Amino acid sequence: MDNRQANINRFEAEMAKVTRDGVDKLMAFIRKSDMYAAPASTRFHLSVTGGLLQHSLNVLDALRANLTKNDDGTYSYEVAGVPAARVTEENVIIMALLHDICKTYFYTTEIRNRKVNGKWEQYEAFAVDDKIPYGHGEKSVMMIEEYMKLQPVERYAIRWHMGYTEADTLSFNNAIDRYPMIWALHSADTQASHFMENNEGNKLAYADNGSAEYADQPTMQEQPPQYLRRRHQYEHDGTAVQMRERARAKKQRKGSLPWFCIILSDKCVEPEKPCTECRVYEEHKEEIEKEMERHDHQD
Repeated sequence: MDNRQANINRFEAEMAKVTRDGVDKLMAFIRKSDMYAAPASTRFHLSVTGGLLQHSLNVLDALRANLTKNDDGTYSYEVAGVPAARVTEENVIIMALLHDICKTYFYTTEIRNRKVNGKWEQYEAFAVDDKIPYGHGEKSVMMIEEYMKLQPVERYAIRWHMGYTEADTLSFNNAIDRYPMIWALHSADTQASHFMENNEGNKLAYADNGSAEYADQPTMQEQPPQYLRRRHQYEHDGTAVQMRERARAKKQRKGSLPWFCIILSDKCVEPEKPCTECRVYEEHKEEIEKEMERHDHQD
């Protein structure tokens, strides 16, 4: 069983806890749609096949972790130790797993061109093709309620889960006052997309988060990102200082060749481009940016 199938199994097991009228019809729609195959975005987070499914599960994990479970099985959303909202397990599952159902039938693929080693090549990329242009959170609410009625806390939380990116901030503020779970869901969504995920899958610390090892990707716990493997190798065998010295010398001669080019490729692969536009940087951008400050301090 591949990882995406494990995520599908977990999603369906969680949704099976929802006993509301119409959930069977909603699940039939989800299974026929591209919910299990769509990306979560075109380029910002989980921009790969199955990304939307993984993101939905990540939001569920983040939301549950942000809540306090009560003895009766309900959850409390606390602010400074004081309960601000109380919800059921069913509420939590619906809000988290269905908040981005608006992204079904939302993406397509297209052929783009890129230059690799001085030669142009074609590659397939995700792009937006919104077949139901009805907004974002409000679109999710509409799509769900075509099959299953939402409770007010679910409806408001899903509608406003994008937070202050919404144009109507006055209405958003008024909605939070009435339904604090809006902020809980928005926080969980932000935590998932910024802290748990990168473009290709879940980050290393969350790679085994439930079924959260990402669909169609290598096992991140068994195979860390190339950048981390190479850096460990160079530092372990004592050549890290030599590599940094080579980077400095190259920078002095040609203007700029950062240490990450030396570590990742041993040469400048696209000298005609600025460093931050070359394919080495783009392919390893997240790992590089996280480590650049540390290397600067060491140097």
